[in-house]
Amino acid sequence: MKNKVIALICVILVLLSVFVWEMVSAPDIAKLPVQKADTLNQETSSDNNDLSQNIEINKKTDEASTELLPPTTDVLPESAEKATKENENLTCTLSIRCDTILNNLSMMKEEKRSIVPANGIIYSKKDVVFYDGESVFNVVLRETKQNKIHFEFEITPIYESAYIKGIANLYEFDCGELSGWLYKVNGVSPSAGCSLYELKPGDCIEISYTCNMGKDLGDSYVGI
Repeated sequence: MKNKVIALICVILVLLSVFVWEMVSAPDIAKLPVQKADTLNQETSSDNNDLSQNIEINKKTDEASTELLPPTTDVLPESAEKATKENENLTCTLSIRCDTILNNLSMMKEEKRSIVPANGIIYSKKDVVFYDGESVFNVVLRETKQNKIHFEFEITPIYESAYIKGIANLYEFDCGELSGWLYKVNGVSPSAGCSLYELKPGDCIEISYTCNMGKDLGDSYVGI
């Protein structure tokens, strides 16, 4: 019996020794989350510093970029102002008519008769500005667009030229097999397309509808 008691005491002492050893050698678990939190705070602080530095760098870059931009002004540069004044002197006259149809209404497609202007004038003759190097086509295209007049054309690549197909919904062949649009400059019909005729100050452009291949317009041709 005595031996059993001694053996039990020995077992208890061994267990106590193991428990004490684990308590002494184990890390301070309570401090671990604090250490991790401190590390996270350091990393966050570092990120914030980097972000602040980036914002400061971007701010300086924006300021530098702004310095490179020219100041905003409503005053035109001298060269642009000069060019504008020069273009004011580049004027020609333009008119668009279809009065020949009025003499040939019997030949006109019935569904198109109602859209023919009573006086045959689609665009009254007036002075228009053009720019250096522009053609008859450039002026007609711009003026019809600005005045909301229907204008349809076709580009012929082989001739590098534009061909007028319809204006104000009046097309070629609407008033007979020889009908269509022709143009004159200073009373004569150039031998090339309207996109190849380079304008000169004072030119008089006439866009007219013909019902007989230009004969009803007193047409004559001249090279450009």
